Parts: sequence; C-alpha cells; structure tokens
Amino acid sequence: MEEDKVRTNDYQETHFLLINKHVGERKSAKRMVGLVGMAILIGFVLFSAENYLTASDHGRDTTRQQSGLVRPRMRRQTQNTTTTSPATDDSCAFSEEAKRAGIPKFINKIRDVYVKAYPYVVLYREDMSVEQMRRTYSHYDPRPSKLKALTDSSIALAKELEEIKVNKRLLKIRERRMLALAKHFLEHHFGSPFRDNYYAGAWMSGPGSQCTRDGIAYVRLQVATIFLLFQPSNSEVLEDVFASLRRTGEGITQYHANVRRGIRSGMVNTETECKAGLRCLQSLYFGFGRERNNGNAILGWFVPDNYAFNMTRFLSSLRANKTTVNQWREKYNSTLRNSVLRLLVERIGKPLNDLIYYLENEHHLYCVPDNVIHGLASRPVRYVYFNGTRTNERTKMYLERGEILYGSSSYNMVLSYFTTLSYTPAEIHKMGWRMLRQLYPQAIQIAQNITGIKDESIAVKEFKKYINRPEMFLNEKPFPANESDERAHQICSSMRDAERFCPVRYAAMQKWFKIAREGMNHIEPLLTDLFYHLPGPKKTTPSCPVDVSISFDPSAGVQSYHRSQSWCPSPAQYNLPFFVDRMGPKYAEWSVSAHEARPGHHLQLQGYEENFSDTCPSSLDLLDDQQFTAFSEGWAMYAENPLAAKDIDLFKNHPLKWYGMLKAQIWRALRLIIDTGLHYKYMTRDQAVQMFHEYLWESSDITEKEINRYQSWAGQAASYMTGQLAIWSMRKDAERRLGTKFNLKEFHYQVLSHGQAPLNFIKEHVETYVDCTLDRSKPGCKEILKEDKPVLSNSTRAEIRRRKMNKKRIWKLKKHLQHLQHSQTFYF
Repeated sequence: MEEDKVRTNDYQETHFLLINKHVGERKSAKRMVGLVGMAILIGFVLFSAENYLTASDHGRDTTRQQSGLVRPRMRRQTQNTTTTSPATDDSCAFSEEAKRAGIPKFINKIRDVYVKAYPYVVLYREDMSVEQMRRTYSHYDPRPSKLKALTDSSIALAKELEEIKVNKRLLKIRERRMLALAKHFLEHHFGSPFRDNYYAGAWMSGPGSQCTRDGIAYVRLQVATIFLLFQPSNSEVLEDVFASLRRTGEGITQYHANVRRGIRSGMVNTETECKAGLRCLQSLYFGFGRERNNGNAILGWFVPDNYAFNMTRFLSSLRANKTTVNQWREKYNSTLRNSVLRLLVERIGKPLNDLIYYLENEHHLYCVPDNVIHGLASRPVRYVYFNGTRTNERTKMYLERGEILYGSSSYNMVLSYFTTLSYTPAEIHKMGWRMLRQLYPQAIQIAQNITGIKDESIAVKEFKKYINRPEMFLNEKPFPANESDERAHQICSSMRDAERFCPVRYAAMQKWFKIAREGMNHIEPLLTDLFYHLPGPKKTTPSCPVDVSISFDPSAGVQSYHRSQSWCPSPAQYNLPFFVDRMGPKYAEWSVSAHEARPGHHLQLQGYEENFSDTCPSSLDLLDDQQFTAFSEGWAMYAENPLAAKDIDLFKNHPLKWYGMLKAQIWRALRLIIDTGLHYKYMTRDQAVQMFHEYLWESSDITEKEINRYQSWAGQAASYMTGQLAIWSMRKDAERRLGTKFNLKEFHYQVLSHGQAPLNFIKEHVETYVDCTLDRSKPGCKEILKEDKPVLSNSTRAEIRRRKMNKKRIWKLKKHLQHLQHSQTFYF
C-alpha cells in the first residue's frame, strides 16, 4: 500500500508539472524537441496513472472513493490542515502568546470553514496538496439554505474570535495583522458583505458590473477542476465524474432560479446594472446565449493543446482498456468522447446558455428604471416593474424563511467593509460636505487666477470653457459613431482588433500612452527622499516595471491599475479606458499617474508583493485576494496629495496641472456625499449628476459611468478619501510626537510593509512604531525597528519554496481561465 501511495503522489505531482510545462511551452524552432519531451512525459504520466489506478485491490468501491467524487462507506478521513509549529526561533513560528490564546487553532478553523464554504475554488489554493483538493472539491451551490448556512458560519466564527483573550503587545506583527484580517473578514461574511450575505438578499439580483466576484463566474474553473483532478480509471469512476458535472449544471440552474425569484422579492437591478452584468457574463462566457436551448458553445473550450480542457488526456486511461470502451459503446450506443461532450452540452452548456439568453432577452424587461432605484436604500422595490413601467403587482419583501429585507441596513455593513472604520453613513456624508467646502473655493481661486477675472461666477464660466476645449483632450474631434456603439464594444476588444476596426480611437490612445509614460517617467526620479530604494530589509519600492495598457470594458470611465506578481512575469498595468467620449484630459495626467503608478498603487501594491508579502506556511493565505480598499485607494490618494502635491512639489509652476490634482480631490469628496446619498439618504440619480456638473464642472459620459459605478458598487466610492485622511492623520500624529526624530522614509516603510489591511490595524501599528522610536525597551520593538534578522528553519524554507511554485501554477491557471483580475484591479 505504501508503494501505491508513492505512485499516487508521483502521478499527481507529475500531472501538475505537466500543466506548468504546457502553459509555458515556447513556440520556436525547438518545438519538435519540446513535443518529443512532452510525449515522453505524457507517457510517464499515463504509465504512473495506470499503475496507480490498477494497483488497488479493493475493488470497485475503493476505486470510486479515490476519485474524490463519492463519499466513502467508511468514515471519511478529516482533512489535515493543522499548521505544524516550526522551531521556536523560526520567524514563521507562532509566538508563545499566540499559542496560549489558541490563535493557530482558530486560524486553521477559519481555513477549514472557508474551504467548505467555497469548495469549487480549491484549484486556486496554494496551501493544499492535490489529494486534499480532490477530497474537498464540490460544485458551486447557491441554494438559499446553503447561502444562509454560509452566512451563519461566518457570524459564528466572528463571535468566537471576539471571545479570544490575547495581549497584542506580546504578539508578532504578522500575528496582529492576521487577527485584524480575520476579524474584518469574518464580520463581513468571508469578505463578501453583500453578494454572498444571505440576509442582504443580493444573491437574487443577478450579475452586476463586478460579476467576476460571483460564484457563477467559476463554471469554467469547476469543469477544469474535474478534468484536471479526476481522470477516470474505469467506467464506474466516469459515472461519478458525470454526476459531478451534472451537479455543476444544477448550480447554474439554481442561480437562474434565484434571479427569477428576485423579481417577485423586489431585489432587482437597475436597467444600467442589468446591462453591465450581462456584458460581464458575456465576456466570461463568449458565445453563450445567442439562441435559446443551445449549449454547444461549451465545446469551444475544448480546443487542441488546451491544457485545462484536454479530452484526450482525460480519457486516456479508459481508452487503454478496450473492454471498457466496448462495454460503454454497447451500453450507451456512443463513444466515450461523445458521451462526455454530450453531457457537457446538455447539463452545463445549456443551463449556462439559457441563463445568459434569459438575462438578455427576458430578464431585462423586469429591470427597474435608473431613476427608480437610487441605491441600497431603495431596495427591495415595492412593486414589480415591466418594460420600464410599474405594475400593480406587489413584491414579497422577505427572504426564504420570512426574514424581512432592509437595503439601508445592508449598506451599513457594506460601508464598514470598504472603509474598515466605524463611521456611520451620516458621518461619512458630513465628512464629504466638509471636505468639499474646503476644496471647492480653491478651484474657484484657480479659475480666477488663470482667467484673470475677479468675479467668481464669470471666472468659473470662462474657466469651464477653457478646460473643456478640444485641445485639452487626446481626441480633438468626437469619435465616429461606428467606433462607439455596441458593435464596436464587441469587435474592438483587443489591441489588434482595435487598431483594425477602431482606428480613430486607437490613434488617440497611442497619444494617451505617450503622455502617460512621460508623466510616470517625470515623477519617478523625484521620489528618492520619500522611500527606501536600496536593497535590504526595508526596501519599499518595486523592481518590476509598470506600463500603460488599454481597458476595453465599455463601462469603464476612469483609469485603473493591475499589479504583476512577485516574480514579475510581465509589467504591471496602468489601464486607460478605451470607450470614453473624450480621452484625457491632458492636464490631469500627472495626478492620475501619481495615483496609479508611483508613488501610488504600483509602489504600494507591487512593492509589497516583491518585498514584504507573507510567505510563511502559517499565514492566512486565503485572504490574499481580499481588497482593503480604504488602505489601497487611501494610499493612492495620499500619493496624489500630500506626496506629489506638497512633498515633491510636482505641480509647482503648473497651475492647470495643479487644478487637475485638485479636481481629483473634489471628485473624491463628491464620492463621499453621493455614495452615502444614493444608498442611505435617498438621493436621486439626477441629483448626483447635478453635483458633478456643479462642483466638478464635468459633463462628459464619465459622469454617467461614474454614477453607474456608485449605484452598482455600494460603499466602494466612500473608501478613497476616508483612507487618505486616515493615513494623513497618522503621519501628522507621528510628526507631532516624534519631532526631529520623525523620518518620512521610515514612516512610509512602517505603513507599507504590511500590505493591504484594515486601517485600524495600520493606525495601531504606527502608534506602536512611534512608541518604540521613543522607547526601544518596550515589548516587540526589536521586530518593529528591524533590530533582529529573520530566521527560518529548513522545513519552513522548503514549505515556502513549495508554496511559491504553487503560486506560479495558480497564476497561470487564473490567467487561462480569465480570473487573473478577479480582485486585483484598482480604479482611479
């Protein structure tokens, strides 16, 4: 049996090495040699698999249990995810205080519950072995009872965490961070306070513009998981595979039923949100939904040389057994391949196709006009709407078990999730007005200075004309209609196609690329005195470059950023929106570059990934994809002001560029007012649009796109300025307390070296750093001030290397399955 176990592990590890090799295969003159090597490797995989699968002497039941698709008759072995404690001097080891308080055990409990809650993403878990993935995998199941259990488990764990008594001063920094992440994660329903929160009811609303965060976005991953992990050894195991594929389809069908139910429950999206959600799903599942009851689009996934959907490799063991092949043909009057393809089409392709067809051709008729739903406070709606008109049918404004739906109460949780602070909606709203009153008069002063007109109203009127002149933008003429309609959105979706089918837009985009690169190149050398640049334990800046790229998302109205990986397989991306009426303006480019690139997102996010990311085996790695927007966007705003505006005096002698920075600050103040207004204070969409016109002097399509974003992504817009002001306040307190001992590079190191985290944790850490600077004898100060070098045991180093390899495998898989930007895109 030990020999069988070794063969099993050899097969599984070789299988995943094959995946990595296949993805990275170069198409060059050496291709033939590579193919020969691949053939040898495949032969070895098949030989190992055959030996493993035929070595079992336990008969049909044991073989089926090994497939991971049916529960064994004997008691199932519990998955062992308990973290083994390294040597006590190991930097990754838990402290004595953490062990006394039971933190390692609780962290493992979070892992176990989370894996059970989201078993369909096990292929993305870097801490799991292949065998653990096989035992754990299950399909996406959005039944209301399942969603309720998921939400309740998060609530229970959050309460359990509150009961843990621990002296934080005696914990390591990474342990304090881990607790802060866990607390925020659990209090907000596993990092999904709205979509997966049963009591919020949004699971009935259907896809929105952020559909890649929903379970329905993982159908391809589920099929890929089955094909990669569950290669059948005999017909009985293939039957189990079929059952698992059917359950995948049942999850799609249940999601479809939830969306239909939302109509009668009043949890329906606006017309604009419905369009954005449909477009999002269509981008994930190209070709689906074009005609009713046709699931053939799924066959497009199974193309030659596709490592994730490789039918030949999947069926190789079965085909080697001629008896099995003949018996299958006699029983089902079909080949193995055709049987699998037919099942995929009927049980997954058709449900997915019917969902998208329904959303496009039927459900949109029930989507509520934009001027009816303003935000969460307007949900659930009291009446069913059809074709833009309210009917007399009242909605049932409650959940499965009679719980009443309250949109405004959901907003409280969403807001605390994004801001990571305890502000109420009313407090955020007041903060927005306070900041607007401080900032707007400065914009008026600039208008007066540039126009030379003292009268405020006349100066503003003339300045509006000035900043909206065609030469302020990259396209001085309106774009052609055939490069701006729905058809253009579909055919101009890549660099090559955009150059061919949208040549005017493409030419303007090249000009935008030029000034964006010039802005980044101008700023970078000015940052020397602000951050640690030289190699060493405090190096804060990234080595991986950032370059401009195009966002072809038609709903995008602003720039965005997408980081690379720690090993920098490609440059990070500063994305410019392709489908906007006016590209630019030019005068805002320095401010936007400071936000998206250096010293903003690129320095912050890529710098952390390269220099500080926690690779310890005991890390709470399941939070790697969590966004703490108040910190990430707050830092990017802090990078605009005060770093760019004051510390390096970027806009000196450039009054119009200074206005570009100031306009961005006013914009974020408006977000505080509008986000809380729409979702809590019953502000109308028209009122929100009017605020853009009145204070931002903006009348382009960006206004409409931004309001759409605020309506469909509640709370996110409120995180920018709350984060900026919080970080700025931390700096002012540190400067005041430290006086001449204050070091800006060190302050930035202390803020950035822990990555994305709740602002309360960052604030506590900065306060502790200040305490330690004033008195080094306090507990934990050696670690904070980097007086002790980190030490890792050999076993820990080996585990870290293994995880890094897994991380690269996962990155390749996510890229292939279009999940690479699942939660790693940050918007201006």
